[in-house]
Amino acid sequence: MVGADSNTTVAQLKNIHREFRTALLNKKYYGCRLDRYQTINRWLEIVIAFGATSGTGIAGFAIWKNGAGVVAWGIISGASIILSTLKPIIDLPKQIERYSKLSTAYSRIFETFRVLEQELHEGGLTDAHVQAFKQIRSQLVDLAVDDDRKPNIALVKRLEDEVNREVPVTSLWMPTLPSA
Repeated sequence: MVGADSNTTVAQLKNIHREFRTALLNKKYYGCRLDRYQTINRWLEIVIAFGATSGTGIAGFAIWKNGAGVVAWGIISGASIILSTLKPIIDLPKQIERYSKLSTAYSRIFETFRVLEQELHEGGLTDAHVQAFKQIRSQLVDLAVDDDRKPNIALVKRLEDEVNREVPVTSLWMPTLPSA
């Protein structure tokens, strides 16, 4: 067990527990953001590809040659042109790459914290745990540069509720302190 000062030990454990839960929140958040951007990009590609087939393939179907079909095909082609023009400006692949990096990094950090939490339950807080925590915290500082500047608050709230259900504060190990 670390040090004789139980107040310091409790403070260190609270920091570890808080960062463990925050790592789970970030893992979930950036996983959701990655999924969303990948889905948007996939649909964008589908609409662009669908509209780019003028003269062949889908555009050759008889349905597009009469009445409402002509109007619908005009809308599809127009949307395809607009989206293909906007796609490089929006630069979804760059966002997908950033979210992928963050999702992967926070997943690794969460797993490292999960193992640390298991070890705390098994044998208490040691100097090795404190050093491991300092290394993880250094990684968190490096990642913060790429974090969302304006996170999706509704998503964060929903995921906080999930974290609170999955890892309630009361489930985290704390030493039994002698009565004062």
